[in-house]
Amino acid sequence: MATAAQNRIEEDVWIPTCCGQCYCMCGIKVRRQNGIVTEIEGNPDAPTGRGSICPKGLASPHLLYDPYRVNYPLKRTNPEKGLGVDPKFVRISWEEALDTIVQKLNECRDRDPRGAFFQATTTQASEIRFGVIGFMKGFGTPNYWVSGGGLHCGNGAHFMNGIMHVAWSIIPDFAHCNYALNFGCSKGHGAGHVDVQNATKAADARARGFKNVVFDPFQSAQASKAHEWVPIKVGTDGAMALGLVNSLLNEHGIYDAEYLMYKTNAPYLIRPDDGRYVRDDVTGNPIVWDLEDNCPRVHNDSAVARVEYEDEAHEVALTGTFKVNGMDCNPAFVLLKEHVKKYTPEYVEKITSVPAAAVSRIAKEFGEAAEIGSTVTIQTEKGPKKIPSRPVATHFFRGAQGHTNSGWTCLSIDMVNHMVGAADTWG
Repeated sequence: MATAAQNRIEEDVWIPTCCGQCYCMCGIKVRRQNGIVTEIEGNPDAPTGRGSICPKGLASPHLLYDPYRVNYPLKRTNPEKGLGVDPKFVRISWEEALDTIVQKLNECRDRDPRGAFFQATTTQASEIRFGVIGFMKGFGTPNYWVSGGGLHCGNGAHFMNGIMHVAWSIIPDFAHCNYALNFGCSKGHGAGHVDVQNATKAADARARGFKNVVFDPFQSAQASKAHEWVPIKVGTDGAMALGLVNSLLNEHGIYDAEYLMYKTNAPYLIRPDDGRYVRDDVTGNPIVWDLEDNCPRVHNDSAVARVEYEDEAHEVALTGTFKVNGMDCNPAFVLLKEHVKKYTPEYVEKITSVPAAAVSRIAKEFGEAAEIGSTVTIQTEKGPKKIPSRPVATHFFRGAQGHTNSGWTCLSIDMVNHMVGAADTWG
């Protein structure tokens, strides 16, 4: 039986830190009594988590004190490999482990440092990745990966988010978004990236009237909390998205011309012979048609380029035919509208099983909820700044992109955002 002296608590402290059970790194407070972790709770002062923590984070002490936890290096002694083959691991010292690794790295660097490759897992604390990048660059190899894009987890999503938004992941602006289309994605519903914060923000958004439409083959966690669950055939999200684009452009005539003119390649003129951009002979830059001066210009000419929303610039053509270098050329937007025409609501229904009427209705609701033309004024270090307000969003992840043509599917879904100017702005 333990004595009173043995039961005496001589240390009882709460330590603010971050949870390390995934890359979300929610802020937590850990209670340590006599050198033992006895309790974990969310840290309300932390911007990540805001005082909440998921069950995995709460269960952290079970991992810390798991009797089967590996706390020292192990070395394989059996060169034979295969299913059911005992690797015959033996315990070695940290000194031997580090010496072996250093020896192997030195041998690799002497041959060619590019022979070293490092693949990090995404189920780790985020700050580890910066150390990996610094070390591998210093070692002399470009062959490392510290993100989910090289894994099946988010091949198409991370890839397309990087191209279109210079981001690893995208989510609705839950604080201001009023209408969102969710394609097989659990963000905002207790899973996904920064899951606790997004779940809290999504719940707050629903309380103020935010509407969420979820496309999912089964009634998932996000579908069960949706205002409208739209069952869809597995792997057909791309067709659904292209149907929404067609319905917006060719059925309802809803699109943000201003955004498309100045922030996308929609006005770039296309060669009729090979379908490529018409380019300036000197700079090689794509050409647009200046409607005010009725002449071709490179797309980044100061007369037609608008960096900030309040900058002044000539309008450029999104439709029409223009003669450049003896060729009759159309803006890319014309080709896009023509390309998606086949994705009629009826055609989409045959592919996805989503009723044609629902395809048309949801596209119209989304387009109207975008409030095209509306703006908000935000405060910046340089003073007030006017930006577009587009309180709608489509978002996607594992469910939508876990199929053939993953990248194209993600691009098609994101294109719905771009048609109404709802990209990287308020809402």
